[in-house]
Amino acid sequence: MKIAWFTPFCTSSAIGRVGNVVTTALSRDSDCKVDIWTHQHENLQLTGLKVRHFDSASVSPRDLAGYDHLIYNFGNYLPYHLPILEVAQRHPGIVILHDYCMHHFFAGYYLTHLHSTAKYLDAVEDLYGSVGYHKAAQCLKGGSPLHESADVVDYPFWEPCVDNAKAVVAHSKFAAEIVRAKCHLPIANPSLPHFDYGDLEKVIPTLDRGRTGNDGKVHLLTVGHVNPNKRTHAVLDVLGRNRDLKDAVVFHVIGALNHQDYARSLREAVANYNLGDTVEFLGSQPDEVLHEYLCKANICVNLRHPIFETGSASLIEAMYFGLPTIVSDTGAYRDMPKSTVIHIPLQDEEKSLEQAIRTLVTDADRRRQLSQNAREHVRQHCTAEIYAEKLLEVLSLLPNDVDVRTRFLGRVKRELIEMGHTRGSSAVAPIAAEIARFWPS
Repeated sequence: MKIAWFTPFCTSSAIGRVGNVVTTALSRDSDCKVDIWTHQHENLQLTGLKVRHFDSASVSPRDLAGYDHLIYNFGNYLPYHLPILEVAQRHPGIVILHDYCMHHFFAGYYLTHLHSTAKYLDAVEDLYGSVGYHKAAQCLKGGSPLHESADVVDYPFWEPCVDNAKAVVAHSKFAAEIVRAKCHLPIANPSLPHFDYGDLEKVIPTLDRGRTGNDGKVHLLTVGHVNPNKRTHAVLDVLGRNRDLKDAVVFHVIGALNHQDYARSLREAVANYNLGDTVEFLGSQPDEVLHEYLCKANICVNLRHPIFETGSASLIEAMYFGLPTIVSDTGAYRDMPKSTVIHIPLQDEEKSLEQAIRTLVTDADRRRQLSQNAREHVRQHCTAEIYAEKLLEVLSLLPNDVDVRTRFLGRVKRELIEMGHTRGSSAVAPIAAEIARFWPS
């Protein structure tokens, strides 16, 4: 079996990093050969596999004729994934959805890449009807696009990614159920895999999360782009309103502060709560600094609401490092057993978050137990080998079970949208009738 794996592959891409360990695991099967296809040229992941650089406009059927399967990785960042979309639209393959909320990507595709508000609104209408159309149009008119609002999760826009798909991979039960409700393709939901950390592999098992820092305080850590859905403001509210917790902890925040309005509001909260000696914004950091903090922290706070991803690589990483972790009770986080993380209900976030932080700050044995359980769970269930096995199981279904009709209708739908037709257009009904005549349900 020969596979073409289309992915961003630079070192700054978490999706590329996941792909690197999964394709390495796949290639250990003597019957499986994997080539990495990427449009990127600089700062690439290190791999022993063949890397092919592509220009989406020039990829032809002849280039892909030798492959048994084409696998396309989709995330929500337009510069990394637009060339992959352009190839996937022409050549059917297996789609890996790293983000189920792709509205940011497609808003960028239509509004920035194609410079067409009309095509964007037509696409929203085709997916979500007149309600979606008017919502998106109203948001654009008001100067606050739908993809920048909390309502975006009601219009996730992942569907065009699978129009030409033979099968779909999503990284949680939550995401698989969303996809399954709208298409009849084979679906796999392996957990994201943990990585190998080189020299740290000997250090990680010895870390004692029950010990406090040299300053006698418990160290909290949040990792990832500092956006509103990471709920950093909720942590600041808990620390600011509970003097005993404020005095007992140090809170480190690692991640890019590109969301300027949100970053400003966080700094204002730090000032208003007098948390200057408690909270440390470190911005984006290289891996070696991140790993240093993952080793020395006592607690990880990994909240998400709304949730955009099908899985959380940062959660898997924290658990592999044996960090006791507090998560939102939503999305992919629900896949984690209650013995491995502390779940925070969305409807009572602040009170539950305060209780969780207080429990872990004051109970060293609880931290140690969660640490052990989390690491053991990831080592047993979140590996590249398991991921590869589940992916191969789906590939084995394709010769008999692939839903050709779904892919064909998806292609027709996309072509009609590109021609400017929407669900109510006069051209749609006769085309649908003609398809039904040759291909009855």
